[in-house]
Order: sequence, then structure tokens, then C-alpha cells
Amino acid sequence: MKKKMNEIKVYNFSTVDLPSFQHRRINGNEIVQFGDNNLYPEYILDLYNTSSMHNAIIENKSKMIAGIDIKVEGEDNLNTGEKIIVDDILNKVSFDCDLQELVRRISKDYTVFGSFALEIIWNKSRNSIAQINHIDISKVRIGEMVEGKILNYYYSQDWKNRKIKPTQIQTYNPLTARKYPRQLLYVKEYRTGNDYYALPNYISAINWISLDAEISKFHLSNIQNGFTPSLLISFNNGVPTPEEMDVINDQLEKKYSGSKNAGKLMLTFNESKDKAPDIKVLETSNLDKQFIQLNESVLQNILSAHKVTSPLLMGIKTAGELGGSNELEIAFKIFENNVIKPERLLIEQTLNKLLAKFKTPVKIEIVPNSFDISFSEATLLSILSIDEMRAKIGYEPVSEITTKDKNNDIIE
Repeated sequence: MKKKMNEIKVYNFSTVDLPSFQHRRINGNEIVQFGDNNLYPEYILDLYNTSSMHNAIIENKSKMIAGIDIKVEGEDNLNTGEKIIVDDILNKVSFDCDLQELVRRISKDYTVFGSFALEIIWNKSRNSIAQINHIDISKVRIGEMVEGKILNYYYSQDWKNRKIKPTQIQTYNPLTARKYPRQLLYVKEYRTGNDYYALPNYISAINWISLDAEISKFHLSNIQNGFTPSLLISFNNGVPTPEEMDVINDQLEKKYSGSKNAGKLMLTFNESKDKAPDIKVLETSNLDKQFIQLNESVLQNILSAHKVTSPLLMGIKTAGELGGSNELEIAFKIFENNVIKPERLLIEQTLNKLLAKFKTPVKIEIVPNSFDISFSEATLLSILSIDEMRAKIGYEPVSEITTKDKNNDIIE
């Protein structure tokens, strides 16, 4: 008779999957769910709010996309009456903000979610747009679809609360403006194989961004728990069935898994000492080096997903990453042309198409940031030479002063 071998089962306590898009009836409405629980945007927001590196990149990218000003094409050639109308449009295009602030909000949504939404309000005659309002894209869900075309959207202040009935808004279409004076324009970048919701362009680094947030929770929990070592519990009272293994795993996972439970002690209660579990302290060697390597991997993968050419452009300082001003300027131009400019152009094109529907068409251009506005004094000190810093504040290079002193000595 063969001896029964001990069975080993490995569990993965945490996985991050891409969202699924499924048609569901919610509060009597046909809605395409965004993720299994229809709350994937909330998960994206949580990553934005908990990963420090990801947050820094999002903040800087969105500001670069929004630029520093709004320029009206041909503004110098407008007469006094036209300037008054144009100024009125720029300042009252939205019910709660001017065009500059509208661009900032759009840029933030587009950077975080890969999409943005605008509420379009038509005038009483339905022949001109009266207002263009920003709508929080995280609160928008796709509604009924016919032959691949979205007919309407739904907006809810809180999708977690099923008692709140979502508001239906028709898809933007000038041909149906008379019937539907309130419409919604959902703008996203084309992604192969995705006919529904937009995904952010950093989607490939979602696991790394989540890991960055979890690392900070892990360290905080370790300190709060007094660096109590993690423990391994080995049950020595026989091999349970696979179903029993799953039950035990679920119970332990709910109570002990995750970064917030780092360093906690597991307690067990047994019928007798003979059946007590064998407790062993898990000691990891070179833990400090492993965390250093892990942080480096997290940083590199998040930067790569965001297509960042230099971490210093995002206000992130890395060891050994000095670089001269010329190298940084080149990195800035590459990032501006290859990443920021195309996304800014999409926003400009969208707004200009809508502004053309006003009685007096206005074509706008977002004025981009210049190279040196985003660097603090500390950053400049770490990347510029003494002569470059002196030249920036109008002082002569040290080498020229030394030469003058030598010449004066010779004359004397």
C-alpha cells in the first residue's frame, strides 16, 4: 500500500486583472459595466491617490498638457465687437469655470483615465451650443448600444449606491439637438480591440503602481506592529480535502493577507497540545537589498508605462541621475513632442469642433509650458554646474573671474 504524500497547494493572495465589459440592467437601465463590479474607475482613482510616484507623474503630465495659457487664433485681427463676443465665449463657455479651467479639468481626466466627458447644452433655437460643461468621467457609464454605436450614457454621483437612479444623457449629435438639448460627448483615444470604455495609457503598469502603494502600507504596518515577525503555520493533523484547504485559505486570507497585516501574529486554538500547529518564524535574508531592488523596478516600470524620458521632469530624483541642462532639455523636448503634444492636440481639436458651433466661431490653441518652469532650486542645484547656475542668475563664470584675477596680478 502506497503511503499518502503530503499535498502542497500554493495560493496567490493578490492579482490585478484588466476590467471586463458586460451588459447589465441596473435600476431598469441597460448599462455596460466598467469592471466586474462596475467600479473600475474608483480603483483607478485609488491608485492615483495612493501611489506617490504615479501621482507625481499624473500631476506633472496633466499640467504640461493643459499648458500655461489659451491663445485665440487671429485674435489681433478681430474688431471691438468681435473681441467682446469672443471674450464672453472664453469666460462663459462653462457654467462654473472659464475655458482655461475647463482645459485643466479635461487634461487631468484624460491623464488619469485615458478619456474625458463634456456636457453639451444647446440654445433654445437648437442651432448653436450655449454651454460646454465638464463632467467627471469616473461617474459616467455607457448605456444602450445599437450596431456598435452608443445611443446614450448614464451619470451617477455614486455608483456604489444602487438606490441612486442614474441620469440618462443622450450621445452628442447635432442632428438630434432639437429633441435632446442636453447631450454628452465621450472622448477617448483609439485602442485596438476596445469598443467600450477607454483605458489609461499606463495600463500595462497597473500592477507596479498598485505595488508602489502597497509597499508604503507594508512599511507603515510593520512600524505600527512593532516589526513583529511574520509566521508560518503548519497544521500537523492530517491532509485535508481540497475543499477544506480552500475554506482554511479563505479564512486566513480574509484575516491576515495584504500589506496592512505585515508583521502581525497569528493565534490558534487547539483541542490538545499534541494537535497544536508547528509555528516557525519566517526570516528573510537581505531584506533591505530586496526592497531597494524592488523600488527600482517599480520606478522603472511606472516611468516606462508613462513614457517619461527623465524622472527629473516629473520631480522624481533618482540615485546617480544628475545629468546636465542640455540632456534634460533634450529629454523635455522628446517628452513634449512624443507624449504631451499628441494628447494636447486631441483636446484642442475636440474643443475647436465644439466652439465652431457657437454663433461666432473661435479657434483656440493651448500655449505649452517652457523648459525651465518646472524645476525647483534644489533640482537645479543637483543638475547644473557652478558656471551654469551663475549664468542663470546673471553672474560671470568662475573661470572668467579666475582669469581676470590672474591678469590683475600680472599687471600689478
